[in-house]
Amino acid sequence: MMCVVSVLVVKYRWTLFPALAFLAFIAYRIHVVAVSALDYLSPFCIGAGLLIMHTTTGSSGWFGFWVGESLVIGMFTYNSMAGTQLTTPLLLAMGGFSMLAALWFRGKFWNYAIVLALEAFLAIFIAMAFPIMEMVLETVLNDKLKKVGDKVRAHHQHLKRYYESKQ
Repeated sequence: MMCVVSVLVVKYRWTLFPALAFLAFIAYRIHVVAVSALDYLSPFCIGAGLLIMHTTTGSSGWFGFWVGESLVIGMFTYNSMAGTQLTTPLLLAMGGFSMLAALWFRGKFWNYAIVLALEAFLAIFIAMAFPIMEMVLETVLNDKLKKVGDKVRAHHQHLKRYYESKQ
């Protein structure tokens, strides 16, 4: 989503204004539900970031674009962590992450494509590696259970003979 926002939405007015209208609608819906003020300000902060990015897109103001992209990435990250208890260190970490991510992305499609390709590679790797690791672990566990089972059965036979001799 951030790739679409940085590469497409902020470049053109015909995509920016509907996005700002949609954010205003979301802010209105949040206001109607009457949740916390920070949740209500979130769409406005994203809209401010979009406007900052749009105004500095064509010029040489990379710093302004970086600030806008950092704000939008930070708010996306904040919104995705809605269920967690947000403490000051966590908020500082989110801010640092968003600033570093914006330094890497810089509104370039290929930087986003590299990150998405790495995520896809990790997802495929995990989807393939975890079942294999599960099968290996199951095999090791079954071997251990067989060895322990033999010892338990031998001990049971020993105890059974012992108690039979006592009777």
